[in-house]
Amino acid sequence: MSCSKFPPKFPLKLHHYIFRGTRPYLEGNLIQEFFVNRQLEQKKINNSLKTSQKDKIDFTQLSHIDPVALSFQFEPTYTGGKREKFAQRSSKYRDLQTEGIQFCQTSRGGQITYHGPGQLVVYPIINLLDFQKLTSKCYVSMLERSVILAIGNSHLKGETTENTGVWCNGQKISSIGVNIRRSITSHGLSINNTTDLSYVNDEQLVMCGLPGTRQTSISTELQKLNMSEVVPSIDHLAADIVGQLAENLEIDSIITHIIESPITSEEECLSLLN
Repeated sequence: MSCSKFPPKFPLKLHHYIFRGTRPYLEGNLIQEFFVNRQLEQKKINNSLKTSQKDKIDFTQLSHIDPVALSFQFEPTYTGGKREKFAQRSSKYRDLQTEGIQFCQTSRGGQITYHGPGQLVVYPIINLLDFQKLTSKCYVSMLERSVILAIGNSHLKGETTENTGVWCNGQKISSIGVNIRRSITSHGLSINNTTDLSYVNDEQLVMCGLPGTRQTSISTELQKLNMSEVVPSIDHLAADIVGQLAENLEIDSIITHIIESPITSEEECLSLLN
């Protein structure tokens, strides 16, 4: 089955939350879990209603939560996916930890990756079943395609390989790792914009389980083209990525929320809905 566009089964809006500043990784994890749990709770309510009313259900009675996209820059952090644990890694990681680098184990797919200043991270939180023919495989392909189109707007050519993610001139520029729980997505993608590449190109560190693979960034590639003056801001890049996601999902309306203050509790997460 080809993966192209995935129209929603009913009218939806996409809410884009832009979290300004450089934030702790665990803050981003708290926020995404809040939005994932909202989707899971609504799905539970709908399933209960379907079961209780059986064939008499009027599907207009079911409520649906709009999808969201959360965009961040994080403090320097290495994260481990399901396929690799930090406890199994070399002393190099322990040395970095003494320098103030954070280490977090996550529920996403994949192996070890890096997040830090100058890198855009986008977490789409959507119910795959709200869209026609949107399988998990097509969802990952849609993320890759969105990255390729976005960096294309910055005059760069992205491409995919047999490994998940996006490459530019033979070097990895975007990593993708997702978790799907009862059709609800979490985690997502990162793009190196003005990232300090020393964190990802150290020979003692294997990123994404790909030994020998080097990473690049939008600013590095534009410098090669003598176009450093057109490096996008993180906010502009985030808006471009989310715009591509909305187009692929055939959602016409994007509502943007700019968040300046830190979010440190579930109560503060609730305030994001106002």
